[in-house]
Amino acid sequence: MRLSSAGSAPDGMWELFIRVAAPSSKTMVQSRSGSRISEAERDRRHVRAKRARRDRYWRYRHRFGRRGSPRQLAISLGLAVAAVVLAGLWQWWTSPVGEDRHGPVELCNGRALRSCIIDGDTGRDNGKKWRLISVDAPELEEPACDIERQLALAARSRLQELLAGPYKIRPNGRDDPNGRALVDLQLPDGRDVGKILMAEGLAQRWPNRGNVWCAR
Repeated sequence: MRLSSAGSAPDGMWELFIRVAAPSSKTMVQSRSGSRISEAERDRRHVRAKRARRDRYWRYRHRFGRRGSPRQLAISLGLAVAAVVLAGLWQWWTSPVGEDRHGPVELCNGRALRSCIIDGDTGRDNGKKWRLISVDAPELEEPACDIERQLALAARSRLQELLAGPYKIRPNGRDDPNGRALVDLQLPDGRDVGKILMAEGLAQRWPNRGNVWCAR
C-alpha cells in the first residue's frame, strides 16, 4: 500500500474515507407522496416549491399593491358596509317620526289661520309657525328687488302646489330664533319639499351670504 506525500495514511484509505463521508446524489429518500426519490430530486423539488411560493407572493403584491391580501380586502369591505348600515340605522332612529297632514293648504295672506302658507319656506300648522330646515326662499314681505318679489310669489305658489295632497310634517324638536318650529315636509313618494324648491331654483340653502336673487 502506497503512502501519501504527508506520510500519514495510504492513498486508498483517503479515497475510502471520502466515498463514505461524502453524500451521494444517488441516495434514495421517501417523498411526501410516499415514493422514493433521490436526495438531489428532493432538493430540486424543494427549490421549485420555494420559487413557486415566492412567485405567488409577488403576483399578489403586484395585483393588490399596498391594499393587502384578498382576506384583508374582504375584511375592509365588510367593515365599510357595516359602517354604512349603522349610519343608516342611526339616521332612521334619530330622524323625526312626523305627522300626517292632508292638503290643500290655504295661503295666509295676513289672516290668522291655524294652518296656512306664509311664503316659500314658512307657514303655520295647527296654530304653530314653522320654517323649513336649512332652506331659504326669497323674501315676500320685504324683497330687496323686484326679481326677488317675483321669485317669492313663485316659491309660495309652488309650495302650495306641493302641499295640495297628503304630506308629512316632521319637526326636529327645535325652534329658530324667531320661535318658529324647524320642520321638514315630506311627500308620499319620499321626496323632500325643501330640496324640490332648491332644485327648481325657488330657494337656496340656509345659512348663506348675500342676496343671490338680486345679485348682491
